Amino acid sequence: WILLGLVTGLACMAKYETAVILLPMIYLLCATEQGRAAWRSKGIYLSLAIVTAVCLPNLIWLYHNQWIAITYAFARVGNPHIKGLPHWVQHFPWFEHHFAYPLKYIIEQLGAILPALIILLPVFTAKQDETISLSSFQKKYVHALAWGPALVCLALSIILGMRIYSMWGVPLFMGVGVSLVAWQRPLLTRARIVCLVLLTAFFMILAPTVRAYDVV
Repeated sequence: WILLGLVTGLACMAKYETAVILLPMIYLLCATEQGRAAWRSKGIYLSLAIVTAVCLPNLIWLYHNQWIAITYAFARVGNPHIKGLPHWVQHFPWFEHHFAYPLKYIIEQLGAILPALIILLPVFTAKQDETISLSSFQKKYVHALAWGPALVCLALSIILGMRIYSMWGVPLFMGVGVSLVAWQRPLLTRARIVCLVLLTAFFMILAPTVRAYDVV
């Protein structure tokens, strides 16, 4: 619990976006039997105290500086027009904010995780390993951590009309690979592992090559 509080506090200080990742975990703590049981433990309150202690100096600084980091973020998600949309859309801002913004966010995020999905093709096509089993709570935890943060951002975009930039969403998918492996429970042969390694190496070379060409 001490380590959890320390890591969570430091993560929040490294990037405020960590709060989006924590929301699905908080949901599990409230919506599942195993999660609610944690509230009867002293450890979780110790973690919360450590998180507060780590974040408190920064919160005090923000208070004395007009919450500049928060207002900056909200200014970025304002209402700029999306390039390439028909001209008539500008006459219906609600459509652009609550429909076009979320749709653009979904398309950009699918494009961002497409290489990972291609790399995991050997996993998708493998037979299931019947010896691997996960409890209901373990499945909910893995899937919530993998997909929950992105769904939170999508909900914010739909409800509040916020424009979520693609680069903000990319870190939220760090658990997708684990989620897909947990869902498929693949029986990995040596040939499939070699294929995974080769696909990973291909995209690790391709990504900086394309980026370098784009910069030039």
